[in-house]
Amino acid sequence: MLLVDFERSIEAQALTTQTPATRVLKALLDVKRFVPSSYQEELTEASRLLVSASLNHVDFRKAGLESDATNFLKGLMVDMRETSSDSSSEVTLQTLDNLKLEIPDRELEEGSPWCLMHRDMIMQTCEAYAGWDYSPIDALQQYDGHTLQAFMLYFFTQAGLLDAGLIDLKTLCWFAAAVEGHYHANPFHNQGHAADVLQATYFLMTQPSIAQYISRDQKFSTLLAASCHDLDHPGRTNNFLIESHNELAINYNDTSVLENHHIATMFRLCREDERQNIFRAVPPAKAKAVRKRVIQLVLATDLSMHFSFVANLKNRLAVSFSPTTNDEDMTILLRTIIKCADLSNPARPEKVSRYWTAAVTEEFFQQGDEERARGMTISAFMDRTQPRTQRCQVLFIDNVVMQLWRLCAQLTHSDEMVANLERNRELWLREMRDAGCNTSAAALAAPPNRKPSTPQ
Repeated sequence: MLLVDFERSIEAQALTTQTPATRVLKALLDVKRFVPSSYQEELTEASRLLVSASLNHVDFRKAGLESDATNFLKGLMVDMRETSSDSSSEVTLQTLDNLKLEIPDRELEEGSPWCLMHRDMIMQTCEAYAGWDYSPIDALQQYDGHTLQAFMLYFFTQAGLLDAGLIDLKTLCWFAAAVEGHYHANPFHNQGHAADVLQATYFLMTQPSIAQYISRDQKFSTLLAASCHDLDHPGRTNNFLIESHNELAINYNDTSVLENHHIATMFRLCREDERQNIFRAVPPAKAKAVRKRVIQLVLATDLSMHFSFVANLKNRLAVSFSPTTNDEDMTILLRTIIKCADLSNPARPEKVSRYWTAAVTEEFFQQGDEERARGMTISAFMDRTQPRTQRCQVLFIDNVVMQLWRLCAQLTHSDEMVANLERNRELWLREMRDAGCNTSAAALAAPPNRKPSTPQ
């Protein structure tokens, strides 16, 4: 489009629409008429960016990251605008006839759910696991491998959902058992991770500076989303499912594949058995609102939208942020809570953080093993023959979680999690230095040596 046509199209939009974006565009063009010519090209470029679809899209190449560092971050944050067309790394549909990830059906065992049979013990002991420094290992042992059932019973009860008549005890327990039964025995994305995200969600949601904004209905939606946010997770990334032409990617058109599947699985469970229908006593209008909110929150955990979300959160906090009077701000607040909970592992105390790091690293390696077996390109940091766990964690903290948690600290009025992030980051860097690795910013961003060497 010619420059003059571009500017005329903006002016036309500004005259016929009243969106914030077009008002900003019109203001930029008005300013352009009164500034020196040396600045006009920059104002035009700013206008182009405002109307582009990649306003909050991060170009990792311009960020100074290369090779495995870039590929790792992009692999976690699948963006359809950057889907590779390079056939050398693709696997044809014909070669995958017998290689699909099967999602087995799970049935509840006959008899009462575990959490219903152990209700008194759970309610008496679970408070010990409500703090930010709780031990997931101790919880797993305490509840005989049923951490998610225990946490769902405890935190849903503590949130006052049973008192409000939204759900009854037996329905909650049957639902919790069904949800737990549909998490797989993956190294990381298992019922323990779901319990951990639920625990972090409740912790953040009940901080005094946040609790004042959240109604009981919002608690219901958010705790549901946290409990089910990775339901039926196959232990592989969205990028893997898309590149391998998995049936889930086909079903969801390569868009938020896992997140859409988690949501659909939750609502399908509610329809399969009335005993586990968490919405059975919820009025239809309220159930519809809760469903809408759950969908919003689980989709927010898709890392492909991470940078856009963080940019939006930063902008909202810089102006007038009012969750009680602005539903958009309420949505942003609840999304921040569940995103921080989902990305809480590096922000936990060292011992807890290391526990989850070992789990996610093994899951990455298992994906890398399958990629090797299929003849696919092994995803960055997922090759167990070249482990670089410390470097992976530093990059993840620096490029993904640190800014989100700094913004969250403005909401919680607490620096505890940011302090943990900084401490854990320094410990990973110290291990790299002890192993003789270069830990300068340039070295962290540069492509690693492909030759077998001291694990990084």
